[in-house]
Amino acid sequence: MENKFDRDEKLMRQARFHVLAKRLILIHAIFYIVINLGLVGVWLLTTMGGYFWPAWSISGWGLGLLVHGFLTYILFSRKKLNEKIQKEYQNLKNDEKTND
Repeated sequence: MENKFDRDEKLMRQARFHVLAKRLILIHAIFYIVINLGLVGVWLLTTMGGYFWPAWSISGWGLGLLVHGFLTYILFSRKKLNEKIQKEYQNLKNDEKTND
């Protein structure tokens, strides 16, 4: 049986995970911008007017960044998370009452 401290600790771990996930998407976006700007810079200095090869990195990595953002902000949205946490909390409370 899980006590109140264990439940609070579990909720705190989940909250930390979601804060970290949101920070990681920001770091991912910053690296995406900086590195792809660098690749465009290399393209400008070497083959300007030729084949725009940085498009491969921009589009491929951009798709990965969109998926990362989707997973972070849509699937782990605060509202859904809070609803799930409250539902689980109530289930645990009800189980605790029936076991007493």
